[in-house]
Amino acid sequence: INIKQEHINILYEIFNNYCPEAEIWAYGSRVNGDSHSGSDFDLTINQLLEYYVDSKINEKKIWKELNLVMIN
Repeated sequence: INIKQEHINILYEIFNNYCPEAEIWAYGSRVNGDSHSGSDFDLTINQLLEYYVDSKINEKKIWKELNLVMIN
């Protein structure tokens, strides 16, 4: 995966705090090797909203925390 280790650590911390049992899948150019410095990081979070978020407040907080800027 073409992403800095510090950003991976941030993602692990956020997901472990809010949805430790969810499956998180990365896909797209940062995974398949076609990325460039401006590429986004594509994630899918299986079962996040249905099983692991107990209120709309938590849902909004998760997405706010995931608003990361990644610069290579």
